[in-house]
Amino acid sequence: MIPTLLGITVVCFFLCQFVPGGPVEQYISRARGFASAHGASQRQLPPEEVENIKAYFGFDKPMTVRYFIWLGRLLRFNLGDSYVYHMPVWNVIVSKMPISLFFGLTSFILSYLVSIPLGVAKAVKHHSAFDFATSGVVFAGYIIPPYALGILLIIFLAG
Repeated sequence: MIPTLLGITVVCFFLCQFVPGGPVEQYISRARGFASAHGASQRQLPPEEVENIKAYFGFDKPMTVRYFIWLGRLLRFNLGDSYVYHMPVWNVIVSKMPISLFFGLTSFILSYLVSIPLGVAKAVKHHSAFDFATSGVVFAGYIIPPYALGILLIIFLAG
């Protein structure tokens, strides 16, 4: 279990490192946007200012060093500050928790309200047309990707 957990952390960390639009790029684009909004042309930041920004976010260190710093903070449950919301990540998680719990519990309850009666009906009417039809619908539900099903439901239900 521990090697799997470490493997997941390695994959997550390195994927986040290669995704464009990280904190350094956001900060630099904000600095450029601030300059152009105040009448200055789209200026290039001096290399030493870019290096200062990288040092501020810890991108001046090698990637392996950054990984172990990140892993150490993660093990201490120090998730740092959100680059988007500019507040501690724990506060962001706590603020989003009520809506996540609402949708999670609603889907949990609805799935059991549908699956238990359906399972009982399929057991009572075994090898009937109802059994084969509902099996087809259930298998189609497994085959269709959730994002495609979501788009179809939006089209059919929201017009």
